[in-house]
Amino acid sequence: MIMSPEVKLTLWRILDGFICIFILAPLVVFYWRGSFQLLDIFTYPSSLEISSWINIAIGVLGTVMVNLSQNVLHKTVDGIKSTALQIICKRFYTYIYGWIIVNHWRGIWRLWDAYTGTAFWSGVASMLIGCFLLIGMKSFRNVVAPPLVTVSDFDKNYFIIKTRFRTKAKKSWNYLADNLFSVAIPGSLVVSVWRGQWAVLDHFLAADSLTISYLISGGIGFGLTVILFFMQWPASWVSKAAERQQPAWSNAICHLIGAFGTMILLHGNSVLVRDVQIDGELKDGRGLFFFSKSLTLFEERSGLFPSTVMSPTDMKDKLADANLSPVIIVVSSDKADSLDATSTPAQTEETQRILQHTL
Repeated sequence: MIMSPEVKLTLWRILDGFICIFILAPLVVFYWRGSFQLLDIFTYPSSLEISSWINIAIGVLGTVMVNLSQNVLHKTVDGIKSTALQIICKRFYTYIYGWIIVNHWRGIWRLWDAYTGTAFWSGVASMLIGCFLLIGMKSFRNVVAPPLVTVSDFDKNYFIIKTRFRTKAKKSWNYLADNLFSVAIPGSLVVSVWRGQWAVLDHFLAADSLTISYLISGGIGFGLTVILFFMQWPASWVSKAAERQQPAWSNAICHLIGAFGTMILLHGNSVLVRDVQIDGELKDGRGLFFFSKSLTLFEERSGLFPSTVMSPTDMKDKLADANLSPVIIVVSSDKADSLDATSTPAQTEETQRILQHTL
C-alpha cells in the first residue's frame, strides 16, 4: 500500500508528538524534580529563607553571566573543528546552565513558600500576580514548557539567548540592563505562575492516596496535551485570520463581541449617541454625575433595597419644570400611588416617565 505524501507527513507528525509528549516531557520533568529536590537537601537546609535567597543569587547572577557571554561562546565553540569536542562543550554548557536555572526556579518557588506559606490562597496569589504582570509585559507565552516546547541540540544558535527587549550586545549598558530585567522579572514571574498552578492543583486534586492524586494529575496533563496537539493547526488558522494583516476578520470579531456583549448586559443602547445635550441644562449639580449605571438600574425591581421616597416639594418642582399638573404624591420603588385626576393622558404618561427616570 502506497501512502500519499500528506498521509506520511501526518503520521510523522503524530509520531513526533507522541515522542515529545510521552517520552521527552517526562524525562525533562525527571531532571527538574531531581535537581530541585537535591537543592532542597543541600542548600542551607536549616533555613528556608536563606537557602531561597542563595538559590536566587546563584540563578540570577549565573544566568546573566551566561547571557552576557553568549556571543563569545557562540563564536568560540562553533569555531572548534572537532565535532566530538563541540558536542562535549555544548553538553557541558547545558548541564551547568541547567543547574543555574533550577537554582533560580527553586529560589523563587521557596521564597513564596517561606513568606506566604503553601495554602491555597498563596497559590492563587502567586499565579494571578504572575499571569497579570506577564500579560502586561507581553511575555505570557514564556509559561509554556515541554512538551509544548522543545529545543533541539542541533540548533545552529545553540548559545544565543533572546532577551525581552532584544537589545544588541554592542549597546553595553542597555544590553546589561535588558539581561538583568529579562532574568529577574519575566523569568521569576514564570516560576510564580507554575508554583501557583501547582498549589491550586494540590488543593483540588487532594486524595486519600497520593498515588491516585498523581495519576489523576498525570492523566489530565497528558490528556490536555494530546488535545492541544491536535488543536494547534485549527488554532493557528484562527489566529492567522484574526491577525492585523486580516483587518476584516479582526474588526468583525470586535464588532460582534461588542454588539452582542452590550445586548447581553442589557445595555445595547450604549453604542448609540442619539440625544443632543445642552450645557447647563441640568440643575442642582446633576450634570456632574456620571450617567453610567448597570446594577443600580435593577435596584428597584430586585427588592433588595427599600422603596425610594421623594418629598412632595421635590416632585412638585420636577413636574412644574415639565409643565405638567403639579401633584403631591409619595412614590414607591415601582410606581406612583396616585396621579392627579385632572392630568391629560399625555401628561399622565409624561409624569410616569419622569418618575421612572428620576428614581
